[in-house]
Amino acid sequence: MELSHGARLPRKATGFDQESIATLILSGRYLGFLPGHYAEAFERQGRMQAVLPAQFFCRCQFVSVLRKAIRYMVMIP
Repeated sequence: MELSHGARLPRKATGFDQESIATLILSGRYLGFLPGHYAEAFERQGRMQAVLPAQFFCRCQFVSVLRKAIRYMVMIP
């Protein structure tokens, strides 16, 4: 959203997940932001293309945290 506000792009529709945003984009009436890994298949099919990718991009870092071992609490009556 910061990218679109900074570029003064008006909002004409809102999608709340990747699938709804992709549907709007695939309609041919809207531009939108999708993660590269999600849009890649559509790009290969020629159904989508990135617009000014050097200007409109966002990097996201995903982190996973796991417990080393699960502790069980045993209650003795």
